[in-house]
Formats: sequence, structure tokens, C-alpha cells
Amino acid sequence: MQSFPSTYSNKRKKALLAVLDRLENDQHDKVPYFVFGDFNFRLDTHDVVKALTTSASGEYIKEDNDVVKVIFTENGNSGKVVLTLEKKKFEASEISPNKAKWLLQFDKEAGSFSEHFLEHEKSFAPSYPYSEDMNQGENYMQTRVPSWCDRVFYSKSANESLIMTNDNQAEYEVIGADVCMGDHKPVYLHFSLANSKV
Repeated sequence: MQSFPSTYSNKRKKALLAVLDRLENDQHDKVPYFVFGDFNFRLDTHDVVKALTTSASGEYIKEDNDVVKVIFTENGNSGKVVLTLEKKKFEASEISPNKAKWLLQFDKEAGSFSEHFLEHEKSFAPSYPYSEDMNQGENYMQTRVPSWCDRVFYSKSANESLIMTNDNQAEYEVIGADVCMGDHKPVYLHFSLANSKV
């Protein structure tokens, strides 16, 4: 299992920092900005597995001296399988869209950009990897650790223009939580902006 941050995480970071550098340091006037889309951010998989298996024992299945599958079974008499890992398989009994908020503690990749932009508090489940089966659109595929890949970020100057009162709160959610839309759920941020004086 790869350590965190992975090679891919470091490449994503480098690419996004190059974009942010252009936004923040070019010759044009500085304006508030929003950056959104599929950032492909991943959770700290190592720590997720560790949390899922603290009370479990692993059975390592090998082929030609290579581990090809690991089955973690709850310690004690229940024998309940809590996690199965294989290539392209991450099957965890304790992860589903309606019980995934606890994974927020492992959402670390966006923290690398905290000096550049902000993100509204996430109240939605990880936006990836959802089933592509038309009848299972509200369930995750059992292929990878669910992650908040799809995000909306905004600059600190944009934050100053957001209107946040008891009567006027921003809404940050997924679109089509119970509908098959592919392996990602798009997200949106609905907010009010203060009038700009130009």
C-alpha cells in the first residue's frame, strides 16, 4: 500500500500550484476567483485501512509469493469480514454514502492549498466512486476508497464577498445523490455575493 501523499498526489499538487501561481502572480489585476471540478483528491488510504482494521486480523492470500488479496476479519467470535483488499477492490462493510462522514479526518490532500483558497464545510458523502449500474446509483463501487474528488474552492478575497447570515447560508452538496450519473457525483456551491463597487 502506498504511503501518503502518493506520487500521484504530489503530481496533482504541482500542477494545481502552477495554476494558482498564474492566478495569483500574473500581471493582471487581482480578482476573487473560484476553482472547481474533479481534482482527483484521494483520502489517506493507509490510515483509512488502519482505522477499519484496528479490531481485525488479516489473512494474506498469495500467488507466486505475491500477496494478491487480504481479508480482514473482526477479532472475536463474529467472524465478520470488515475489509477485503485486492487489485481494483476495496470492499468495506463500514463505508457507504449514508455512513461516510467519519472519513473526513482522512481528507488531507486539499490541506496543501490552504494558504491559497478556502472550501465551504462539506456535509455530503464522498463524491467518488459511485456505482455505474443504473439501479445502484446511490451506492459506491467496491473498487477504491471513497474520496471527495469533486470540489469547489474559492480565494480568500472571494470569501470576503460571500454573504453568510442566519437567513442566507451557502449550500454545498452533490447533485443526484440517488441517481446513477457515472462514477463521480458532481457538486455545487450555492451562495449569495455582496454587490461589488467598481
